[in-house]
Amino acid sequence: MTMRFVSVTLDVRTEASGAQYRTEFGSGLNVIEAPNSWGKSTLVQSLVYGLGLEGSFSASHLSPLGEAMTTSIELDGYRQAVIESSVTLIIANDRGDLLKTQRWAASLTHERHLVRTWAARDPAALNDAPPMDLYVREAGAAINELGFHRTLTEFIGWNLPLVPAFGGGERLLYLEILFPMFYIEQKYGWSGLSPRIPTHYQIQSPYRRAAEFVLGLSSLERFREIELLRQALVEINARAREQQSQLERALIENDWRLRRPIQPKQSGADLLNTTSEGVLLEVETADDEWLSVESYIAALIDELAAAREMKVSSAGERTEQAQLELRTAEREVRLLSARAARYQELLDEINAEHDSLAERSTELEADRARLIDIAKIQRLGSDLSLPSIDAAHCPTCAQSLDAQHVVTGIVLDLKATSNW
Repeated sequence: MTMRFVSVTLDVRTEASGAQYRTEFGSGLNVIEAPNSWGKSTLVQSLVYGLGLEGSFSASHLSPLGEAMTTSIELDGYRQAVIESSVTLIIANDRGDLLKTQRWAASLTHERHLVRTWAARDPAALNDAPPMDLYVREAGAAINELGFHRTLTEFIGWNLPLVPAFGGGERLLYLEILFPMFYIEQKYGWSGLSPRIPTHYQIQSPYRRAAEFVLGLSSLERFREIELLRQALVEINARAREQQSQLERALIENDWRLRRPIQPKQSGADLLNTTSEGVLLEVETADDEWLSVESYIAALIDELAAAREMKVSSAGERTEQAQLELRTAEREVRLLSARAARYQELLDEINAEHDSLAERSTELEADRARLIDIAKIQRLGSDLSLPSIDAAHCPTCAQSLDAQHVVTGIVLDLKATSNW
C-alpha cells in the first residue's frame, strides 16, 4: 500500500509561445538541486497540487503554485501573460499500476477542481488509455464515484476509517490529514520537523488519528469502539427515560401511578429484588383515593366476600334470548374475521409494494447523486464524451428511451435531473 512519483510535467502556454518542464523520478531518494529562484519550490508544490492535496496546508481554494504557472512568465526575454497551464503527474503503486493525472492551474475552459486521469498497467498502455474526468476540492471528492480522492485512495490501496468529529458524529480520515505525515516544509527551517496537521476538517485529535493510521496501530479502532459505546450509552439512557415516561403515562391512563420514580441506573432485576410492586405502585379507587397495591387488593377481597353472600337469581327466562344473542355475535365474529383476513392480505400487498418502492427509491437516489457529480464535472469544464447522460438515454443502463417508457411521459435530461 504505497505510492511513488514516476514523473511530473509542467506546461505553460502564453499567447505568443509556451514552455514545458518535465522530470522523471527514480526509485528511492531523489535530490533536486538548483540555484535560488529556479523553481524548486514550484516543482514540489506542483506535486502537491497535482494530487489535489493543497487543502493539507490551508482551507483556501487558491492555487499554491507561483505566478509562473498562474499569471505571467518570462519567456524570450520579456514577461508574457499565462493563457493556460497544467500539472501532469504519473504515479505508481506497489501493485504495478500506473495513474496519470492532469490538473489545470490556469485555463479558459477547465476549472482548477477538474482532474483528468488515465489508468494502465504499463507506460505503453498508459498512452492509449481512455481519459476519465474527476473532481477534487469539492464535497464528495473523497467518497463519490467521480471524486478524485476516492480514486487516489483506491489506487494507493488504503481503506480510510471513520473517526470522531467535533460536534458529534464521524468523518472520513481524509487524505489531506494524512499527507503532512509524509511532507516536510523547509521554509521555516529544520528546527522542527513535526507535521502541521490541518484542523479545518473538524476532526478530533487529527495528528493522533493520522499517526495511528500511518503506523497501523489498533488503538484507532479501539478509540472508535469506545466512542461508539459512549454514544450507545447516551442513547440507552435516553431510551430509558423515554420508556419510564411511557410507563408513567400508561399507568395514569389506567388509574395507576408510581409511588416514587425509578432511578435511571437501577435495572429491572434490581428493582424487583429490592422493592415489591405493592410498595412501588398505587391504585386510584372509585372514591378518588390512592391506595397501595396491598390495600387495594385487601379491599377487593372484601368486596368479593360480600358478593359471594349475595343471592343470585336464576337466568332461566334469559336463556333463549342469550342463545339468540350468542348466535348473532358468532356470525358477526365470522364476518369480522373474514374481513380482517382480507385486510391483512391487502396490508401484505401494500407492504410488499412499499418495500419495492423503497428499494427503487434508493437506486434512483444513487443515480441522482451520480448525475449531480457528472453535472459538476461538466461545470468544471470536462469536454469528454459521456454517452450515458445524453438526452433520452437511461443514466443507469444507457439504453435508449422515449416517452412511452416513463410514467410521466417526459424523459429528463441531465440539467433537469440535477435540479431535483
